[in-house]
Amino acid sequence: MRRKQKSAFNGTNPMMVWWNLAARSAEMLTASAEVVARRSVQMSRMGHSPSARDRSELVGMVTEKVAATQQSATAMFFTASSTAAHAWLTPWWLYNGRGSRKSAAAVTDSAAEILTAGMQPYRQRAISNAKRLRKRKTT
Repeated sequence: MRRKQKSAFNGTNPMMVWWNLAARSAEMLTASAEVVARRSVQMSRMGHSPSARDRSELVGMVTEKVAATQQSATAMFFTASSTAAHAWLTPWWLYNGRGSRKSAAAVTDSAAEILTAGMQPYRQRAISNAKRLRKRKTT
C-alpha cells in the first residue's frame, strides 16, 4: 500500500519544500550516475552479441523511460490541477495585497510540489535500478 506523501510546506518555512526538492534531486542524480556507470561497463562487456539477459536490460532501459515520462506527466497534471482548483476556490479578498507574502509562499510551494511530483517516477526508477545493478553479478 502506498503512503501519500505529505507536503514539506507546513506554513512556517516555505523553503523546506525547495530543500526537499533539492535533496531528492541530489539523491536521484547520484543514483543515475551509478546506473549509467554500471550499464556502460555492462554494454562494453557485451560487445556485438548481447545475451538474452543483456537484451532484456537494453529493452528495459527504453520502456522504463517511457513509463516514467507518462507517470511524471500525470503526476504533474494532477498536482497542478489540485493547486489551480485550490487557488480558484480561495475567496478573492484573501489575495488583496494584505498577506501577499503568504500567498507568494503558497505559489512557490505549489511550484516546488509540482516539480517534486514530476521528478518522483524518475527518482524511484534510478534508485531501484542502482540497487538492482549493485546486486547483479557481472559475467
